[in-house]
Amino acid sequence: IFHLWFFMSLSLTVIMLFIFNIKRIYWMLALSVLLYIFGVLAKAYAKTSIGIHVDFNTRNFVFFSALPFSVGVLINAKSLRPNLFWSIIILLTAFGLHYTEIWYMGTLQLNQNMDYGFATFLMGVGVFLVGLNKFKPLEFNSLAGLGKYSLGIYALHVLVANYLYECLFIRFTPFPYLVFCIAIFVISTLIAILLSKVRVIKKLVT
Repeated sequence: IFHLWFFMSLSLTVIMLFIFNIKRIYWMLALSVLLYIFGVLAKAYAKTSIGIHVDFNTRNFVFFSALPFSVGVLINAKSLRPNLFWSIIILLTAFGLHYTEIWYMGTLQLNQNMDYGFATFLMGVGVFLVGLNKFKPLEFNSLAGLGKYSLGIYALHVLVANYLYECLFIRFTPFPYLVFCIAIFVISTLIAILLSKVRVIKKLVT
């Protein structure tokens, strides 16, 4: 169940926070930065001249998860609240940097799987900052109601994606890929809602 790597990463990060404690969050942040840099160099940049070669996937441990997590804890602990305008600027800048980095890596033609790069964590921070502000266009009660199905949707989405891909053999050009992603979300959500009606497995999807 390779796509459940997120749970292991989150669990290890929570243990890491427990060890450092909120009082030493700056130490955790400093270590997280070092871990993140190592993770990027050993993953996305592994085949470049500055890459590091390791025998494990740095996505699966705290190398990727610790930095956005510790930044989020710091923002919350210190009550840092940039206004909506600056939060959106940070988010858009993060997306721009992330996709520019992906484009650049693509030009190198290294045939390297790029799960995350140097700018990736900043996208999560940007989304978090926007979420801390009251942003009316995003306040949909129906969408908020789907929050309890997040675990089920996450666990199901790769299974649904693999099934659809095998049946439809999608060509990954921009428009079909976008439709493909939306279809995965909708189908995974519907399955999660249906499974939540079965008492025996309800706790697994909600």
